[in-house]
Amino acid sequence: MRITQEHESHIEDTIREINCHKDFQCYKSGFERLGNIRDIKTDGLLECLEENSKDCQFSLSFGEETSCLCPLRSYIAVELHK
Repeated sequence: MRITQEHESHIEDTIREINCHKDFQCYKSGFERLGNIRDIKTDGLLECLEENSKDCQFSLSFGEETSCLCPLRSYIAVELHK
């Protein structure tokens, strides 16, 4: 997938600001290795649907549901619709 220079700049800025124990595979894989999420339509929150979601540094669990708080994954979902 080709992205605009504006998207590229925003993604690179975000990568500089956060640490990712998965080494930014969502971006480095060309958006092929994205964590499975669902937009829950509440304040821009994303629900993480990965089995090991509670192991992620950007997850926040609420009972049975786990929210994805990763700023890069959120940007990819919202701006690139992936």
